[in-house]
Amino acid sequence: MHGLAFVFLLAMYLSFGMHPVFLIFLAVIGLLLIAEHYLVRPHDLSHIHIAFFHINSLVSVLLFMGVLTQGFFK
Repeated sequence: MHGLAFVFLLAMYLSFGMHPVFLIFLAVIGLLLIAEHYLVRPHDLSHIHIAFFHINSLVSVLLFMGVLTQGFFK
């Protein structure tokens, strides 16, 4: 699902002709999604609170900031 979410965010960038600055935010979001998979393993769910609450919160804030910056570059 994270891979699909990343693909859709990339499609959003392409579809709406967003400024290349959005790609920086998208790269950081991609790295955070990968980090979630290193924190939470099927046999070890001890860090799920970090992945679910903290990293997902950061992803949503970064996505908001990435979309918000589009207004500064138009």
